[in-house]
Amino acid sequence: MIIEAAGSGEKLTMKVTAPGGGTSTMVHTTQFDGKDGPVLLDGKPTGQTMAIRRVDEHHYVNVLKMGGNTIATQNSELSADGKVIKTETTYSSPGGQKTVEYWDKK
Repeated sequence: MIIEAAGSGEKLTMKVTAPGGGTSTMVHTTQFDGKDGPVLLDGKPTGQTMAIRRVDEHHYVNVLKMGGNTIATQNSELSADGKVIKTETTYSSPGGQKTVEYWDKK
């Protein structure tokens, strides 16, 4: 994931593995105000949105939607040294599966 300044917010760029191999680039720009913003895949709209809200300097909440329906909620925490982001995702599907990801700064 690459994080860059974008006005008063940030642009998030993630390289993702595409089904069947290869990679795609996913981009989302946020002002951290909790408002839905589009997710682009290889420069094209996906129908997915993210609504990222900054809780404080180290905590964020993100609501992921597809076609206007919530598909997951994420709670992220930036470590005190700014080198690791821990993201806990709870999916809206039956059973509410949960995952945890760690993003290390290089």
